[in-house]
Amino acid sequence: MIPPESNLIGRAVNGVQLFNRPGVRLVDVLRSDRFLRRSLQDVQLQLGDRIVLRTEMTELLSLQSNKSLRGWIKSQWCRRQLWKFWSHRAAV
Repeated sequence: MIPPESNLIGRAVNGVQLFNRPGVRLVDVLRSDRFLRRSLQDVQLQLGDRIVLRTEMTELLSLQSNKSLRGWIKSQWCRRQLWKFWSHRAAV
């Protein structure tokens, strides 16, 4: 989720380098109850937008530490998935 202090607010989503890195694919932007994937080229990021990316877990973790995206990974589902991922890696 795009937090209030993010420097991404007002920027074109397709122009954000964080979302254009190798191994990262921008899938959708969710705004309130709307899916904006059909017009991503026109999307300017707003406070509260949720970004949907397809990427490896390690890349997701590196994005989580970015201040512009702070608070991004908050859902219980995602926390459980991260816990499973790190628990499995520690066991290997």
